[in-house]
Amino acid sequence: MTDPAAAIASVVDRAIEERLFPGAEVLVARGGDIALHLRRGTSDGQHPLARDAIFDLASLTKPVATAAMLERLLAAGEVRLEDRASRFLPAFVGAGREAITLRQLAGHFSGLPAQVRMADFLSGAEEARAYLLHIAPEHAPGERVVYSCIGYLLLGEVIAAVTGQPLDAAFGELVAGPLGLSDTLYAAHRRPDLAARLVPTAPPERPGAPRPGEVSDSTARLLGGVVGNAGLFSSARDLHGFARACLDGGCARPTQRLSPPGMVPPRTLGWELRSADFADASCGPGFPAPSIGHTGFTGTSLWIAPESGLIVIVLSNRTWFSHRGTLKEMAAFRHRIHALAARLAEG
Repeated sequence: MTDPAAAIASVVDRAIEERLFPGAEVLVARGGDIALHLRRGTSDGQHPLARDAIFDLASLTKPVATAAMLERLLAAGEVRLEDRASRFLPAFVGAGREAITLRQLAGHFSGLPAQVRMADFLSGAEEARAYLLHIAPEHAPGERVVYSCIGYLLLGEVIAAVTGQPLDAAFGELVAGPLGLSDTLYAAHRRPDLAARLVPTAPPERPGAPRPGEVSDSTARLLGGVVGNAGLFSSARDLHGFARACLDGGCARPTQRLSPPGMVPPRTLGWELRSADFADASCGPGFPAPSIGHTGFTGTSLWIAPESGLIVIVLSNRTWFSHRGTLKEMAAFRHRIHALAARLAEG
C-alpha cells in the first residue's frame, strides 16, 4: 500500500502540474504532534513559497475570527445566541430582519441571501455598510440552511458593536493575543515586515487584482478588508496553534449543531459538520466523523476531528490561475488529501 505521506506529496505535485495552484502547504497533525508538513511549488510561478508563508484565508475567516470572537463573547455573557441581531444593530429592522437571531446568522439559516456582489454597484465602505443593514431575507428565518456571507458580515458588525472596537482590534484582544497567533491578522498588506511571506491570490495584470496581503473577496475589500466573512490572513503554523486550542477547549461546542434537527447541511458555530449521518462535507467521506471544518475560496481549508485530535490544514492560492474555473477540481483535491491524511493519522 502506498505510503500516505508520499501519496499526499504526489497529489499536491500533480495539482501544481495541472495548474490548480502554483503552490500549496499541507500540515497533518494529531494534536501537537505533526505527522506531515510539506510545502510545494511557488507563490507566483517563479518564487518558492516562503517559510511560514502567509495566505489569504478567505472564508476560513468565519470560524477562525468571527465565530471564535463570538464564542468569547458568549462565554463572557455579553451576548446570547438567541439575541436578535437588531438588539446590537438598530437599523437592521423591517422586511423580517428584526426576527433574525445570532444563532441563525452563525448557523447559516437566517433566511438571508448567500451573497450580494456589492462591489458591482456600490463605491465605498460607508455606502456598503448602510446597504448591508437593509438586505432583506429571501425566505423565513429558520426555514433552511443557505451558506451566507451576508450573515457573517452582519455578525462582524454585531461583534464590533458589542466590543466597541474595529474587528481587527477585537480579534487581537479576544483571539490572536490570548492564543499567541503572531501570523494571523487582517489587512496583512499594511505590514511591510511581512511582505516577503505574503502569497498573492492573483497575477497583478488581472483586472481588479488585489495586492499581496489585500483581501481577495471583493465585498470584503469594498468594506475595508476588516469584516466577518473574509479578510483574515494566516500561516499553517498559526492555524495549527488555533486548531490545538480548539481541541483543548477553545471551541466550547465544536460538534454541537446550531441548525434544527434534520436540517442539512448541518452547521455548528462557524463550522461545517461531518457527522455519522452526513458525509457530504468538503473534507469528503474519507475523513472521520464527527469532525468540523471550513474552506476558503482562495484554496484554503482547516478540518479538525475532536475525538482523535486529527488536524488537517491545506493552504494554497487556487485563484492565481483561475478565479472560478477550478472549483470542482479543488473540491476533488480536498477529498483526496483528507482521505490520505486520515490514513496517515491511523498509521
